[in-house]
Amino acid sequence: AGAILPLQATSIVGLKLFDALGRRGVVPRPQVIYLDSAHEEGEVLLELELAWKTVAPGGIVFGDDWVLGDGAVRRDLLRFVSAHAGELDDDFGRSAEAWGRVLGRVQRGLFLSYNSIQFFMRKLPDGVREPDPPTLTSFDCWGGGFDGGGCCSTAHGPGGNPE
Repeated sequence: AGAILPLQATSIVGLKLFDALGRRGVVPRPQVIYLDSAHEEGEVLLELELAWKTVAPGGIVFGDDWVLGDGAVRRDLLRFVSAHAGELDDDFGRSAEAWGRVLGRVQRGLFLSYNSIQFFMRKLPDGVREPDPPTLTSFDCWGGGFDGGGCCSTAHGPGGNPE
């Protein structure tokens, strides 16, 4: 609560440590976890699973490199979102506008910043679970203030900005 605990370690080692310390009550579970991923398919998914296990209910996991490299980050994020759809806060994108961030909805509970290559997810509070929705097969251009003229590119899905 109100503390930043820097740790010089790989994300996997750091996440396992903070999960163990949180389970034992030594430190509170983090409210925010930022991942600058390994960019290796499978390892990204492992990092996401560990971060999700570690972050506090209602907490945010975010990171970068959605569009960089060979797509390993993107593919593993989509796998993660499909597996955890009922635990993701699908209203998070709208609430981000209050702190000056405009987020586009990629799939239920997964959002991207229109100003960067960062992804964002918020864990639902304990005891809250949304029904698992059908998995989307493409981008779902979404958001307060974004419509067909100001959304993501049609290259990523129907309803986006054709430019």
